[in-house]
Amino acid sequence: MEKGRLVVAAVSGGVDSSVAAALALEQGFEVVGVTLQLRPCHEEFEGRTCCGPDAVAVARSVCGGLGIRHYVLDVSEEFEREVLAGSWREYEAGRTPNPCVVCNKRMKFGKLLEWAEGIGAWGVVSGHYATIVQGSVPVLRRGVDRGKDQSYFLATLGKDVLSRLLMPLGSLHKVQVREKAAMMGLSSATRKDSQDACFVPQGGSFPEYLREHFRGVAVPGPIVHVDGAVLGEHKDARMFTTGQRKGLRLVYPRPLYVVSVDPVSGVVLVSDDPEDLLVREIETTADGAWATEPPVGSVECLVQTRYRQRAVPALVSPLAEGRVSIRFEEPVAGVSAGQLAVCYVGDDVFGAGTITATRSTAGQQV
Repeated sequence: MEKGRLVVAAVSGGVDSSVAAALALEQGFEVVGVTLQLRPCHEEFEGRTCCGPDAVAVARSVCGGLGIRHYVLDVSEEFEREVLAGSWREYEAGRTPNPCVVCNKRMKFGKLLEWAEGIGAWGVVSGHYATIVQGSVPVLRRGVDRGKDQSYFLATLGKDVLSRLLMPLGSLHKVQVREKAAMMGLSSATRKDSQDACFVPQGGSFPEYLREHFRGVAVPGPIVHVDGAVLGEHKDARMFTTGQRKGLRLVYPRPLYVVSVDPVSGVVLVSDDPEDLLVREIETTADGAWATEPPVGSVECLVQTRYRQRAVPALVSPLAEGRVSIRFEEPVAGVSAGQLAVCYVGDDVFGAGTITATRSTAGQQV
């Protein structure tokens, strides 16, 4: 890509986005900084969110120090409609959403890229820990810092989007980013990383917050052991997720795990046998950036069904209507419908899809 071209840097006020903007400048690009305002500036979020008043002030300070223009782009209505409301619909259906995946696709690399196009910019600079290998077909690759790699959250981005992104932190470790920020004298150098701050007020639970926010009606019901014994009652089935262990508030001689959730009857099924959580096969949509769309024939991949999960060997096969079947070489525990399954060939993202169904080692489909 030609140096000197105009790019828009997503500047949240955190150290990662600040260093990414600074590196783009060092590489010879003309940079404009933009902070996405995802939430209204209510007191419950003030000082915590990546888009709150404090973060905006830090972002503006960083851009001032770099000598670049800074703007705030208010996408709070779109965030409310497309990310929060969509997540609540998933919880209502008994699934576990991944709001960060949707936010990246619709907000950070959707609305922001549209804004960039409006000012004639080539594309967007981001502080994500991932690498994009540009070419005739752009490839999303894991970042070198495996503890920070964020390719999982970016796996649904299409090739048209990837071809217009710059992610300079993909070749760096977090400690190197902190060091660079300090050497550059960036005001965000010692700022703590945000932890889902755009989604949950301090001390809150995401599904509980969404239920209250959208005035949802609770679905109470029994907590039932897989052997049929009723162990207790709960206030809302949608507040539980497959594989959950904490927060059951039950007295039992062994640890209990949530096996399944019925959002209609309110039954939360639990087990004290971890093997009841094992899943052999899953089915997904084909809504990611597949290398071939959809995959042609069966492909051996490494697959992640959660961000912090180790990728495991699996066979990926196309189904009718663009759906995809993923059969694990060894059973995987705690797989939840609504989450994202990301497929890798080596370090490269081969594709991704939202999990729509799981099949246990006993052959039971959920």
